[in-house]
Amino acid sequence: MVGRFSQEDPFLDGLIWYTYCAGNPVRFYDPSGCKMLEPSFPWVLKGLTVGNWMRISENIRIYQNYKFNEKFSVSGIINGQGLSPVSDFRYGNVTLSWSGCEIIANYNALILLDNPQNLNDVANWGENHGQIANGVFGTWPDSSKKLFEHLGYTVVEERDSSRFDSVAADSDVCIFTFWNNKDNYFDAVHTVAIEQGKDGITVYNYYNEYEEPWYFDSFSDMISSENLGPWVLYGISK
Repeated sequence: MVGRFSQEDPFLDGLIWYTYCAGNPVRFYDPSGCKMLEPSFPWVLKGLTVGNWMRISENIRIYQNYKFNEKFSVSGIINGQGLSPVSDFRYGNVTLSWSGCEIIANYNALILLDNPQNLNDVANWGENHGQIANGVFGTWPDSSKKLFEHLGYTVVEERDSSRFDSVAADSDVCIFTFWNNKDNYFDAVHTVAIEQGKDGITVYNYYNEYEEPWYFDSFSDMISSENLGPWVLYGISK
């Protein structure tokens, strides 16, 4: 049971057109392809093991998070993930304010690529394709690469920080993951969407409580002036 349609959803509903039952095929079913149904719970108990119980519990939580987040309305570029209503979005066992920077970077990058998507759908992708420890430690950076390749974009992965500016110059938008302090790798990791222009780079959602983008002359300026520890840069092009 792969939990995906073999062809695109003809309704083209949401961000992921192959997803079956919001990524929860163990808990839900959709015989018509048009409406997700929930069976009575006792069937789940047959042949139950610790492993599949954990997966069932995870699927239930992902679905519950998706339904909970539907009540929030978010549009436009996000700056300040610690600000409401973004801070209230559930992600895994936590919220986007705690560990949602990768999700917000993906969401912002899609807007910069003129392909805006629902924040809830982007978060759902992360929960199904890369959250770490039920979201407590965020999302694996390579899930961004998988998302944009899935959507048909060209993605260049670069780990040599001396080449970041040239990669950005050849890309429409970048996603950058880094340690906040290169001298202390136990400090937090952060991920941002970045757009390069004639006068430098624009960094979105750089600070949790700041509602505006942040500006630097270049990647080298950003890394050196902020004492960052670069992890990976993804250059994304249409």
